[in-house]
Amino acid sequence: MTNIASPPQTFPTPFARIRLPVALSKVPPAAYAHIWRHAGQTFPRDLAALTLLATSGWSTQRSLHLWLQHNPQTPQPLPDRTLARMWRRLQRGGLIAWQKVHLSHRPPLHTTLLWLTDEGRHFLYEMGIPLPVISEWDRLRIVHHGPKQIMHTAMVALCAHFLRWRGYETEICPLPMAAYQPDLAIRRSGQAPWRYVEVEAPHRGGRFHAGRLQRKWRLLATCQEMALICALNPAQRQQRVASARQVLVQGLATDLLTLHSNPEITWATAWSKGPSGQNPYGQLSVGGLKREPGRVDF
Repeated sequence: MTNIASPPQTFPTPFARIRLPVALSKVPPAAYAHIWRHAGQTFPRDLAALTLLATSGWSTQRSLHLWLQHNPQTPQPLPDRTLARMWRRLQRGGLIAWQKVHLSHRPPLHTTLLWLTDEGRHFLYEMGIPLPVISEWDRLRIVHHGPKQIMHTAMVALCAHFLRWRGYETEICPLPMAAYQPDLAIRRSGQAPWRYVEVEAPHRGGRFHAGRLQRKWRLLATCQEMALICALNPAQRQQRVASARQVLVQGLATDLLTLHSNPEITWATAWSKGPSGQNPYGQLSVGGLKREPGRVDF
């Protein structure tokens, strides 16, 4: 049986569950030795990063960095610039590819998506690493036409990262249903059921978009009573909430800028308009909405 190294217990559970084999090779196969010709001492760390990319399924650089910076096999935390040089080396070697996506300029927010190339998968096979799981990038590429909708792709992956760091299990593009394909499924670790999250990219609006949103909320309502929404910024969050409230009787909403800038906040808006008048998230303000950072949850 392969020995397993345990990540720090301070990790949120979804991070702590990712474990790498301890007995990773310290020497690359001869056919790939040229990649580390001038950086041979970094090979064990680079192999650990590739193994993490393959076995976690994560595609956001942020999630990968957080794991690697606290990896108990690493003598000391690795600065972001060291990890950035590592990814560039692996990209030049043809083992990975990446794309940096700017989501907001004021305030600034961006994310970098990484994925294994076919050559990277072959390299891991040569190293005896188990075949990679389906990555978040692959799911988005196949199901949501990821490269053609790169902003939405990046938003879904980044939302998954932020919620994962807050303790949720995440699954991007879960198995499609007859008429509805969720962006993201989440649940508290080890607890059922899964809940579906709609990640809403910015749109110019208009009647067509409003009608599309209404159809989406109706489809979501066939799967669950609660709407879970993630937008780009607070203003767009409130717009999506106003639309969803017309169909779904209760819900939680957040946005990427809030998740990025406020680690204590998960769901920034909650609403409920059930017949009993009882709000499961606490006292409501006039209009049926209330922001209670860090308190609303499921």
